[in-house]
Amino acid sequence: MAKVIIDAKFLARSAMTRAERGLWAMGEHWKGAARKTLAGHRTGNEGRVPGTATTYTMSSPGEPPAVRTGNLRSRISSLLERGEIESIVYVGSNVPYAPYLEYGTSRMQPRPWARPTLLREWSLMMQRFAKATGMQVRNG
Repeated sequence: MAKVIIDAKFLARSAMTRAERGLWAMGEHWKGAARKTLAGHRTGNEGRVPGTATTYTMSSPGEPPAVRTGNLRSRISSLLERGEIESIVYVGSNVPYAPYLEYGTSRMQPRPWARPTLLREWSLMMQRFAKATGMQVRNG
């Protein structure tokens, strides 16, 4: 007897419209670029990971947050929400402190990573959209 296994991710992608494939490609690009942003060099003071002897360079205000444990970076994900009229791609992290790093608090200057990545990568994301859909797009 033969057994056929269908990968659910493949099936979901194959059922996508061209525009949804483009959105998905944009989201995946943004996710990868955000992870690279969080892996970059920082210029702040030296700090110590609590409970360990491991040290790291903290971020200065305005820089993307420094990587202490890698939790934020590893939990960046993209999600394509498909609707009857429109589809939306979300990219972000579900760690509770992500918004505090991005926007700051009354006691801490922002350490933005998502918005600067989006602005820096926008033209490449549009190219990914165009390639995935076969459509021509204009930046503007």
